[in-house]
Amino acid sequence: KKGNDEAFAFFYEFFINDLYAYGISLGCEKEIVQDAIHDIFIKVYFDEKLYSSIEHLKYFLLKSLKNTLYKYH
Repeated sequence: KKGNDEAFAFFYEFFINDLYAYGISLGCEKEIVQDAIHDIFIKVYFDEKLYSSIEHLKYFLLKSLKNTLYKYH
């Protein structure tokens, strides 16, 4: 479990700036973007089947962010 937590933290830190910039570029408020990013990472963290089946994590996260932000509006 500890290794998974460390890997998860690494990926969060690695992708957070790109995700944030992308969300802002879609015209959303910063608080909404931050909430959406956290929602996505929580979903991935608690759904091991989802996480283990992702081939291209960055594209999955970007698409998930876009879809999540559209759901918020």
